[in-house]
Amino acid sequence: MDDFEEDTRLGYAYLGGYLSTDKRGIPRKRYHHEKSEASHLCRAALARVLRSDRPLDRQLRDMLADMFEPTVRPESPWCERRLKAGFRAPTKPRDPNANTHMAWFVWERAAEVGVEAAIQKAMGKFNVSRERMYDLWKVYKPLFEAIWGPLHRTDPV
Repeated sequence: MDDFEEDTRLGYAYLGGYLSTDKRGIPRKRYHHEKSEASHLCRAALARVLRSDRPLDRQLRDMLADMFEPTVRPESPWCERRLKAGFRAPTKPRDPNANTHMAWFVWERAAEVGVEAAIQKAMGKFNVSRERMYDLWKVYKPLFEAIWGPLHRTDPV
């Protein structure tokens, strides 16, 4: 068995479970605990299979499709689990598009009314704190200046 086949086998175990005999001698389907080292090993193997140039076999393709299926397909032996998308970080991620939009709002108004007044307008429009707007301004101002040159402002901030 080559590495690709071994990785495929580990992918089967991750997606479809594995058999383990209980103390009464009955085979039971089990899944690796999501945060276990075995689970991480299987996920890494599955990622290698998906990134390889070799084609996916039909069973692995069906197992993956069943994880995305919104409803249970009674004819499938692998449809008992589902895929849930989530963020990797424990905190809510920042939205770079929203951040850029809010900073651009300040940039567009800062030359006319000054940075402080532009930030006050942004705070009211976007319902964010003064601290949050100044944090964004600190990050985005140098980027905007690198593209459009220095801000010619009436406010000394």
